[in-house]
Amino acid sequence: MPAPLVVIKASLRSVSEIEQECLLKSAERAGAVKAIIVDVEASNEDVHRAIEASPLNFLWS
Repeated sequence: MPAPLVVIKASLRSVSEIEQECLLKSAERAGAVKAIIVDVEASNEDVHRAIEASPLNFLWS
């Protein structure tokens, strides 16, 4: 079943913009409606802020 949102944690210092785009496209081709990348050092609060800032609105239960 496709996931509505995939959060990819990666080291943004060592992953180029082109590699980030490839990661996002790969997740979306695998079934994600939306994928976002956050730094591997991001806290849970940072991840939640990134989710809330994504263009799609998701309902969390």
